[in-house]
Amino acid sequence: MLSKGEVKLLNCPFCSGAGKLYINKESRFGDKYTVICEECGSRTPDLITPEEVIELWNTRKI
Repeated sequence: MLSKGEVKLLNCPFCSGAGKLYINKESRFGDKYTVICEECGSRTPDLITPEEVIELWNTRKI
């Protein structure tokens, strides 16, 4: 599991806003993770591990 200091998110490709990692503990399929831009609200799909969602956010195309 990543510590807060290990989370390195690139800025949003749409507005250059900061991305933030969120965890959804309410999912009936277990914890899910997503990254959401704090400025424009663009987001990744919910994924099972924080590492997966961080990689998706940091390597996505516009």
